[in-house]
Amino acid sequence: SSFKELNMESARFEVLIEELPDFTPTGKDKVTFLFSGNPKLPLSPLSDSISGGELSRFLLSVLALFSFPKVTMVFDEIDAGMSGKVLTKVAGKLKDISKNQQVIAVTHSPQIVAAADRVFKVEKSSSGNVTVRALGREEKRREIAIMISGEETPSSLKTAEDLIKRWEE
Repeated sequence: SSFKELNMESARFEVLIEELPDFTPTGKDKVTFLFSGNPKLPLSPLSDSISGGELSRFLLSVLALFSFPKVTMVFDEIDAGMSGKVLTKVAGKLKDISKNQQVIAVTHSPQIVAAADRVFKVEKSSSGNVTVRALGREEKRREIAIMISGEETPSSLKTAEDLIKRWEE
């Protein structure tokens, strides 16, 4: 399942549909999304039971099931609070989604940047001016190296290269 691919092996999701006695402005059914990320906890309404990291992965799992060819999906720091192993899986899921539609991911994650087909760097100057520029492969490698260790070192450049090559194969 898509949950397992994103390190949520124990996650459960159900949709509860209850028929209301009367029509309301939103219809005659009440729909509740139920979720549990822990096998020892019962299913409960999604808004009450899901953490921020789980929510990001849950939405990514659901979105990966559908294709919206004329839609651009924008993910703003979907990687917040995730570990390296999960980030690699999230990068893979974003890559899969991008095969059928445009994906824009705002990120500080080297794993997600490495998987990207195109990388743009957004910079703010001290005067408040914002510039956006496309990075070539070498600039991408150098930026990833800085993301990894805070500076370009032989080791961080090698690790950045390894991350990029993983997605080029």
